[in-house]
Amino acid sequence: MNDLQALVRAILHTNVPQVRAIIQATPEVLLRTTSNHQYPIELAKDKGHKAIETAIARQLDVTQFYSGKELQRLLVDYLAEVSEHYFCAGWRDSLEFEVWAVVQQDSVASANPRFWNAPLDPEQLADLTFLANKTGCWATWSDAAVDSPQAGVRVVPLPHWEAIYRTWQDAQFLTP
Repeated sequence: MNDLQALVRAILHTNVPQVRAIIQATPEVLLRTTSNHQYPIELAKDKGHKAIETAIARQLDVTQFYSGKELQRLLVDYLAEVSEHYFCAGWRDSLEFEVWAVVQQDSVASANPRFWNAPLDPEQLADLTFLANKTGCWATWSDAAVDSPQAGVRVVPLPHWEAIYRTWQDAQFLTP
């Protein structure tokens, strides 16, 4: 089995560690097309597993495969996958704040996670950092987000998000 076949198999079987290993060992495989004339990133997008999609996107010039809005959607969906994986919830209360604390290495907030069954792994942190940097945004839950494509979730520019985060942080850790 060649590298492209192995990558396609790993994508189809949702084997995130195998996908990461293949693309790190042979990144040029991402520039080949499958027998269906798809690039691996296109196959990953079709498959819908956001960690695999983001792992591949990190290795490419994403502007060839994503619009800004698509990258923002990927960020929202990735955070929702994290919530599903760790909490069996589509969007757990305060998820965006707790994940941001870990991504930003905020020692106060990340040292006090609520009910996490395991820490985010370094690759997940790299994926989320990549998405935040590429979009210049972060996703947050808002009961007032009526016009959002996903009920309650909105994407805000990082400067606005950082102000929201600081307010949350103050309320969580500075209130007696």
